[in-house]
Amino acid sequence: MVNELINRQIVACREQGAAPEDIAAELGINVATVNLVLSAHGLGDRDITDEQLVLLRQNAFELAMQKSDLSVSSRMTQYLIDRDKPRQEQHQTPLIVINNAIQSANEKLAELSKEYSNVVPLQAS
Repeated sequence: MVNELINRQIVACREQGAAPEDIAAELGINVATVNLVLSAHGLGDRDITDEQLVLLRQNAFELAMQKSDLSVSSRMTQYLIDRDKPRQEQHQTPLIVINNAIQSANEKLAELSKEYSNVVPLQAS
Protein backbone atom coordinates (compact mmCIF):
# COMPACT_ATOMS: atom_id res chain seq x y z
CA MET A 1 0.00 0.00 0.00
CA VAL A 2 1.20 3.50 -0.82
CA ASN A 3 1.23 6.10 1.92
CA GLU A 4 -0.59 9.42 1.64
CA LEU A 5 2.55 11.43 0.87
CA ILE A 6 3.40 9.20 -2.10
CA ASN A 7 -0.24 9.44 -3.28
CA ARG A 8 -0.07 13.22 -3.23
CA GLN A 9 3.28 13.26 -5.02
CA ILE A 10 1.93 10.97 -7.75
CA VAL A 11 -1.16 13.12 -8.26
CA ALA A 12 0.86 16.35 -8.26
CA CYS A 13 3.34 15.00 -10.80
CA ARG A 14 0.53 13.81 -13.07
CA GLU A 15 -1.25 17.16 -12.85
CA GLN A 16 2.01 18.77 -13.98
CA GLY A 17 1.99 16.52 -17.04
CA ALA A 18 4.46 13.80 -16.07
CA ALA A 19 3.98 10.34 -17.58
CA PRO A 20 3.32 7.39 -15.23
CA GLU A 21 6.66 5.83 -16.20
CA ASP A 22 8.52 9.01 -15.27
CA ILE A 23 6.65 9.31 -11.98
CA ALA A 24 7.46 5.70 -11.07
CA ALA A 25 11.16 6.19 -11.89
CA GLU A 26 11.36 9.44 -9.93
CA LEU A 27 9.66 8.02 -6.83
CA GLY A 28 11.29 4.60 -7.08
CA ILE A 29 8.01 2.68 -7.23
CA ASN A 30 6.25 0.31 -9.61
CA VAL A 31 4.48 1.76 -12.70
CA ALA A 32 1.43 -0.38 -11.90
CA THR A 33 1.22 1.28 -8.48
CA VAL A 34 1.36 4.72 -10.10
CA ASN A 35 -1.41 3.74 -12.53
CA LEU A 36 -3.52 2.38 -9.66
CA VAL A 37 -3.20 5.63 -7.69
CA LEU A 38 -3.96 7.70 -10.79
CA SER A 39 -7.05 5.60 -11.54
CA ALA A 40 -8.26 6.03 -7.97
CA HIS A 41 -7.99 9.80 -8.38
CA GLY A 42 -9.60 9.86 -11.83
CA LEU A 43 -6.33 10.78 -13.54
CA GLY A 44 -5.73 7.59 -15.49
CA ASP A 45 -5.08 7.44 -19.22
CA ARG A 46 -8.02 8.22 -21.50
CA ASP A 47 -8.75 6.92 -24.96
CA ILE A 48 -10.02 10.25 -26.32
CA THR A 49 -9.03 13.88 -25.99
CA ASP A 50 -11.14 16.63 -24.45
CA GLU A 51 -11.88 18.05 -27.90
CA GLN A 52 -13.13 14.67 -29.14
CA LEU A 53 -15.28 14.31 -26.03
CA VAL A 54 -16.89 17.70 -26.74
CA LEU A 55 -17.69 16.58 -30.30
CA LEU A 56 -19.16 13.29 -29.09
CA ARG A 57 -21.34 15.05 -26.54
CA GLN A 58 -22.56 17.48 -29.20
CA ASN A 59 -23.34 14.55 -31.50
CA ALA A 60 -25.27 12.81 -28.71
CA PHE A 61 -27.26 15.98 -28.09
CA GLU A 62 -28.04 16.35 -31.79
CA LEU A 63 -29.22 12.73 -31.92
CA ALA A 64 -31.46 13.34 -28.93
CA MET A 65 -32.97 16.43 -30.54
CA GLN A 66 -33.58 15.00 -34.02
CA LYS A 67 -37.15 14.05 -34.97
CA SER A 68 -36.58 11.60 -37.85
CA ASP A 69 -35.96 8.50 -35.69
CA LEU A 70 -37.97 8.72 -32.49
CA SER A 71 -36.46 5.58 -30.92
CA VAL A 72 -32.89 6.91 -31.28
CA SER A 73 -34.00 10.31 -30.06
CA SER A 74 -35.69 8.89 -26.96
CA ARG A 75 -32.75 6.61 -26.09
CA MET A 76 -30.23 9.44 -26.44
CA THR A 77 -32.43 11.76 -24.41
CA GLN A 78 -32.66 9.19 -21.62
CA TYR A 79 -28.90 8.59 -21.77
CA LEU A 80 -28.14 12.30 -21.50
CA ILE A 81 -30.56 12.73 -18.61
CA ASP A 82 -29.13 9.73 -16.74
CA ARG A 83 -25.56 10.87 -17.36
CA ASP A 84 -26.15 14.33 -15.99
CA LYS A 85 -28.09 13.37 -12.87
CA PRO A 86 -26.46 14.54 -9.67
CA ARG A 87 -24.16 11.82 -8.45
CA GLN A 88 -24.99 10.06 -5.26
CA GLU A 89 -22.67 10.59 -2.37
CA GLN A 90 -19.74 8.24 -2.74
CA HIS A 91 -19.12 6.07 0.25
CA GLN A 92 -15.61 6.19 1.63
CA THR A 93 -13.65 3.04 2.19
CA PRO A 94 -13.29 1.91 5.81
CA LEU A 95 -9.58 2.72 5.69
CA ILE A 96 -10.28 6.36 4.79
CA VAL A 97 -12.95 6.62 7.50
CA ILE A 98 -10.53 5.22 10.10
CA ASN A 99 -7.75 7.54 8.92
CA ASN A 100 -10.07 10.57 9.14
CA ALA A 101 -11.16 9.53 12.65
CA ILE A 102 -7.55 9.18 13.78
CA GLN A 103 -6.65 12.59 12.35
CA SER A 104 -9.66 14.17 14.01
CA ALA A 105 -8.82 12.54 17.35
CA ASN A 106 -5.20 13.72 17.11
CA GLU A 107 -6.32 17.28 16.39
CA LYS A 108 -8.73 17.22 19.33
CA LEU A 109 -6.01 15.79 21.60
CA ALA A 110 -3.65 18.58 20.55
CA GLU A 111 -6.34 21.19 21.31
CA LEU A 112 -7.08 19.70 24.72
CA SER A 113 -3.38 19.40 25.56
CA LYS A 114 -2.91 23.06 24.69
CA GLU A 115 -5.90 24.08 26.81
CA TYR A 116 -4.75 22.07 29.83
CA SER A 117 -1.17 23.30 29.56
CA ASN A 118 -2.44 26.87 30.02
CA VAL A 119 -4.51 26.05 33.13
CA VAL A 120 -3.07 27.44 36.35
CA PRO A 121 -3.41 24.92 39.21
CA LEU A 122 -5.39 26.02 42.24
CA GLN A 123 -3.36 26.57 45.38
CA ALA A 124 -4.63 25.17 48.63
CA SER A 125 -5.16 27.81 51.32
